[in-house]
Amino acid sequence: MARSPVARILTILGCLDATFLISTIISFIVMMGIEDDGVGTAIGVFVGVWVLKITTVMVILPIRLRPLAQWFTNPKASNDPHVIVEVAAAAYRAPFTISIIWAVLEALNFIVPTLVLYLGYADSVPLGQRSLEAAVLAGLSLLLNYLPLWFPISEWLMAPLVENVSLAAHKHGVAIRGRGLTFRARLVAFALTAALGPISYMAACMYMGDAQAEQRDLGRRAEYAVLEASLGRETAARAENGWVFTFDDRANIIGSDAQRVLADNSRLARMFRKVATEVPTGTAIHPREGVVAFRTEGERKIGVVIARGQSVSAGTTVLILVFLVAIGIWAPLCALAIARATAVPVSRVSEALALVGQGEVSEAPIVAVFHQDEVGSLAHNYNTMLAQLRLLAQRTIEVSKGALDVEFEATGDLGDAFRAQVTSLRDVVGHIAQSAAQLAGAASEMYAAAQEQEAAAQQQSVGVEEVSRTMESLLVAATHVTESTMGVLTRAERTRETTSRTADRITELSVHANRIAEILDVIREIADRSDLLALNASLEGTRAGEAGRGFALVAAEMRKLAERVTASVSDIKKLVSDVRSSVSATVLSTEESSRLAEGTTESARQINLVTQQQRSGTEQAGQSMRDVASMITQSLAATQQVRSLAEDLKAQADNLNTLVARFRLPSRRPETKA
Repeated sequence: MARSPVARILTILGCLDATFLISTIISFIVMMGIEDDGVGTAIGVFVGVWVLKITTVMVILPIRLRPLAQWFTNPKASNDPHVIVEVAAAAYRAPFTISIIWAVLEALNFIVPTLVLYLGYADSVPLGQRSLEAAVLAGLSLLLNYLPLWFPISEWLMAPLVENVSLAAHKHGVAIRGRGLTFRARLVAFALTAALGPISYMAACMYMGDAQAEQRDLGRRAEYAVLEASLGRETAARAENGWVFTFDDRANIIGSDAQRVLADNSRLARMFRKVATEVPTGTAIHPREGVVAFRTEGERKIGVVIARGQSVSAGTTVLILVFLVAIGIWAPLCALAIARATAVPVSRVSEALALVGQGEVSEAPIVAVFHQDEVGSLAHNYNTMLAQLRLLAQRTIEVSKGALDVEFEATGDLGDAFRAQVTSLRDVVGHIAQSAAQLAGAASEMYAAAQEQEAAAQQQSVGVEEVSRTMESLLVAATHVTESTMGVLTRAERTRETTSRTADRITELSVHANRIAEILDVIREIADRSDLLALNASLEGTRAGEAGRGFALVAAEMRKLAERVTASVSDIKKLVSDVRSSVSATVLSTEESSRLAEGTTESARQINLVTQQQRSGTEQAGQSMRDVASMITQSLAATQQVRSLAEDLKAQADNLNTLVARFRLPSRRPETKA
């Protein structure tokens, strides 16, 4: 608690209250008419009660303000929303709590010492019954005076703490519940306490002054009565309900009635004995029990006792009550009038600010300036702020509609922020417009390139289809060549078989020779066609590029094979002519024919093998061309998709240009060269 700011505030208030203790004691002594030894007793009692009061305050208030003290001594608690709500409630109640407790205790600090002195120190500090009533009025005055004094002082001392709590609540988004006193209620309460406080003290002084005046008047009447009694006339004493008595040098009273009266008023009797032993003639007055006046004339000592306490005239009491009631009505009425004149403009500004806080700037009204004071300055500043907010809202609406050439003349952070935002938006829109134009151009070029690529892909697709058809034709031709080669091989084998019978069938040799010639013509024709097909295949392989290189090699081998076949056919024809020309050498030629038949068979086998290889290569080349055709088809589909995307991109670029065209940028001023 020692490190808590609450303890520091209470210490300051305690020191401030100590300065008021002096004035309280002086006012009590003067009001009650205390003199001589009673002054020290009264001071001692007041100081003791004040210490008790401060002790009570230092015990009660820390308990009431404990959440606030714990919040400042525990930094971790400042992040808990529930703790912030509790601390905020304690902080906002603190000035009211402090002022109420202190004011009540201050009133008791006047009433309690009066009771203590009245009951416990009746001899040294004689107080009458009217003193209690005056003390109550004075305590009420202190209560009413301390409220308007301690409340603003407490608010001033608590301001840093309340500010800290309020900022913490705002930081964590905590809503502070509850509602404090309105401005009107504060002004009425202040006016009422400020008016009734001094009036109550004045009433207490007037009440006590009237009581003391009555008491002094009673003393004078007692002195007059004792003077009359010394002359032998006791009429004045009886008129005051007094009793005449005589006494000796030791102040022993002679007279049964007076003895009875003084026996009933022992404090008055003790005061009389004390005074009578000190002076020969005087007056002993006890505010509560009455007056004793005595005179010494030679040996004769005579006195008059009037057993009557302090009294206050009915007129004074009625006057005080009427005055208090009048002030109690007049002060609130005046305060209400002043509060209305002041609170109405403030309420209007508050209601207008509530609309502004809700974002209803256009609905917020202009507030009239009724007074050229702080409230009028508040209304004027609100109107200025509202004008700037409306202008800002108007400029913002214009910007939302695309007008980026607007200007906002307001100064300060708000104007700078708006201008910076508009400038940034201008730059962004300018870059977007430039990028949109570039994007549109790029999209157009991309679209054109996609169209060209699509056309080229279509042409390639047509060419590949032609090559594929050619390869299919070549495959068919290769199949025929294979079939023909198989026939040649078969015939060659038959020739070799018949060669063994050649000797026996010399007569049939001419026929067979003619048959062989025909076959040779067929073979030659096949070789010629194979040569032509190989040439065409080589050309198509060359046109196919890298994929047709293998096919071209096969075609070259086919040409070589065809040339060899042609040469073989020429040799066979020469042999046939030899057979025709030399039948006689048939036997010898038969052996040679057998060898040639074997060569023909081998050649046929080679032709068959080559033609099979040619067929396999042709099939592979056809498959490759089909793969190429598939790839070209896929490329064509991808090109068409790219063209579609380019077309969509161009449409988006056109839309972006249309959107950017909605914004109105400021015209660029030509830069002046220095």
